[in-house]
Amino acid sequence: MQVTWTVLKGTDRGRQITIGSGEIVLVGRGDSCDLQLADPRASRVHCRIQVSGGRIKVGDIDSEWGTFINNEEISEAELKRG
Repeated sequence: MQVTWTVLKGTDRGRQITIGSGEIVLVGRGDSCDLQLADPRASRVHCRIQVSGGRIKVGDIDSEWGTFINNEEISEAELKRG
């Protein structure tokens, strides 16, 4: 399974990264991130995205501003289609 992650808001709107099965991607402003954002509201290491066994999980990494899915703040969540 492969998924494409697209930034929908902010200064990085439209940026994309493709994530393959078994991969964990770090998202944030820092050099160690796989998807580096310029948005000042993103922490250096903001969240992680994991694709495994047909599932997509998103986890916040103690970011200052929080990580949200469908306007709900999460610490960790599994994405569902639709």
